[in-house]
Amino acid sequence: MNSLAIRYAHIAEPDDGVWAKGSDVAAYLWVLNQGERSDRLVAASSPAADSTAIVDQQGKSLPGGVELPPHEARQMYRDGPHLLLRGIHEELRAGDYVKLTVRFSKSGSASMQVHVQRSGYETVGPSETG
Repeated sequence: MNSLAIRYAHIAEPDDGVWAKGSDVAAYLWVLNQGERSDRLVAASSPAADSTAIVDQQGKSLPGGVELPPHEARQMYRDGPHLLLRGIHEELRAGDYVKLTVRFSKSGSASMQVHVQRSGYETVGPSETG
């Protein structure tokens, strides 16, 4: 993967605590292009789902992938392009891991274990001392 670094890859746990078998599940990540040349995220796959697609914020497939300009971090979150695992094979909940492979036009492929994590954190006020 030469000059690309993948950071913050995760699947957000749904509000009810479990992704049901057969669900379409979003995966989020950052791709940092530390190189001098542009690259492109062109495909993704996971044995945990029927298929995996690169989609826009409305869930429409992006067949051309996602451009990764040099010296920039591309955030792939729900408000923009991200990955969508379609038809997951098993229930997923916080603490589980899913194998995910991403493919780039110039830098080849990279596989990783992606963590399913809670989507929010409770806010706790300062503790009282006495």
